[in-house]
Amino acid sequence: MIVAVDFDGTLSEDGFYPNCGKPIHKNIEYVKELKATGNKIILWTCREKESLQKAVKWCKDLGIE
Repeated sequence: MIVAVDFDGTLSEDGFYPNCGKPIHKNIEYVKELKATGNKIILWTCREKESLQKAVKWCKDLGIE
């Protein structure tokens, strides 16, 4: 299965754009479980350029690639 996951308001608390907010740990753990069971994860966001790279690094630092 392919799962698209929104960033702002789903993985990260909303309202911090262009920075990354605090992690929403229950959602992050769920996404990690989906990945561990063989699902493909796509980061679904309207972020671009530097703010997108920040979000990708933020996810990677929390174990979501």
